[in-house]
Amino acid sequence: NTARRLSRQVRDDYAVVLRSAEKAGCAVKLKDAGIEFPDYLWAKSNLWSRCVDFSRELFEAAGRPLQAGREHKRLLVPGFDMANHDPRLAGTGRTHTILEDGSVALVTSRDYDVGQEVCI
Repeated sequence: NTARRLSRQVRDDYAVVLRSAEKAGCAVKLKDAGIEFPDYLWAKSNLWSRCVDFSRELFEAAGRPLQAGREHKRLLVPGFDMANHDPRLAGTGRTHTILEDGSVALVTSRDYDVGQEVCI
């Protein structure tokens, strides 16, 4: 299931971080700073909660090829990370798209006033 797959992926990612730190000679810095798996998990979850998955369909519609074998690409898009999620808006439509020039756009299901919180 997805939860188990993601759990394995995060643990594998952390192992890569540790091996890379050892190879670079800075693993002791992680240890001295007290950074362990729970800290990595917290940071990764914060990062993932701010990322957006762009589907192959969106890339192709914009004339931008997606790497073979991939069905989506997860991106951290400046500005998107400021939009909060509102469960009342679930299923109201697409929240993002890729424009022909390769830039990305946030798509909302309603208009917002200046200064109002934007939710997707």
